[in-house]
Amino acid sequence: MARAPIPLEKRSLFGGTKGLVVLAVLSAAGLAYSAVGLAFFAFTLLCLLLALRAWARLALLRVETSAELEGHRLYPGETFRIKAAFHNAKPLPVRIRLELAHPEGLTELPAESASGEAALRAFGGAEMSWCYRAEKRGVYRLGPAGISSGDLLGLYRETSPFNFKDEIVVFPRKLRTLPLETPFRDFFGIHPSKGVVEDPAWYEGTRDYDGLRPARNIHWKASVRLGVLQEKIFAPTSHRKVFLVFEGAGFEEAEDPDGFESALELLGSIATSIAESGASFALATDRAVRTHPAVLPLGRGPEQLGSVLELLARIVPGRGRSTRRLLSGLGSSGAMGSGFVVVARGAAEGMASVRALAPSRRHGKIVVHATAAEPDFGEEGLQLLSFADLVESEEDRR
Repeated sequence: MARAPIPLEKRSLFGGTKGLVVLAVLSAAGLAYSAVGLAFFAFTLLCLLLALRAWARLALLRVETSAELEGHRLYPGETFRIKAAFHNAKPLPVRIRLELAHPEGLTELPAESASGEAALRAFGGAEMSWCYRAEKRGVYRLGPAGISSGDLLGLYRETSPFNFKDEIVVFPRKLRTLPLETPFRDFFGIHPSKGVVEDPAWYEGTRDYDGLRPARNIHWKASVRLGVLQEKIFAPTSHRKVFLVFEGAGFEEAEDPDGFESALELLGSIATSIAESGASFALATDRAVRTHPAVLPLGRGPEQLGSVLELLARIVPGRGRSTRRLLSGLGSSGAMGSGFVVVARGAAEGMASVRALAPSRRHGKIVVHATAAEPDFGEEGLQLLSFADLVESEEDRR
């Protein structure tokens, strides 16, 4: 943690205001009683301390600072770097020190970090950098931080706050998982790269019209702009859609923080696998989320995966909206045709989330539960899996 600045009065015997008053009284008394030596010594020391105090007061004046975070979206075990730049826009040289605190969950790497001190010449600059390693999932802010500087003798020191605005977002740890056969509906082909029927919802661009395709595919605006008939290009797609649900109430009721984190890690790994397959996916959670909505609508691609991982990183223990309310509030287009994957501590809790769906949407469901025991009841179209069924073991890797 950053050290609090030492009060000016405690830095030296004569450094504070009381010491300066004593020196002024001694100087005046020496003159009054013709003690020239005492008066000269007290007056000289007084002038020196006043000059040093003025130096300290002016040290941080017109010192421009900037900071940049490199790689502040990362996984546990990865590192990021902070680069700070300082510029002294005045003729007075100063020596500055940046005191920076970091929260639990981030570890500073001293071998790759600066000492925190730098000398700034008149109208000169300096750069410093620090390296940290992310230890666990979450959202962090560096600080509090302060820039301090003082006189050459170190009798006086001034501190100015220095704030880092950017957040460090640490995604859930990526696990090696076995393939998850997620349910989906197939409307326009088997796979985007193999489908033979084009999907009019996925417009990709235009090309010269060859007259072999229906005229309704002509892009008239593009044709006018280019002066040549252009036709629309559509990508074949399977419309594979998966809705992920995290039911976290059971982990908190059982006081199982490790299981809570394991569930988020598994959910992030499943989302990564789904994204790599080219499917569309969404996410909802019943837990509290920092500065982020608890429901992420359907989407696909790297940006969607990044949004899902960020939502998982921002989930904190605490009750949010119930899964029943979240799922019952989905629009007709929000989850229609989607397969549902519910991650919960117990299979019964996952089943309760499934029952929150409208009957028309219960066409494909997977409940992934942390406990080993399976419930005594089942339902048609429902697949029950445990965490152990999905996380790749050492034997599976061989």
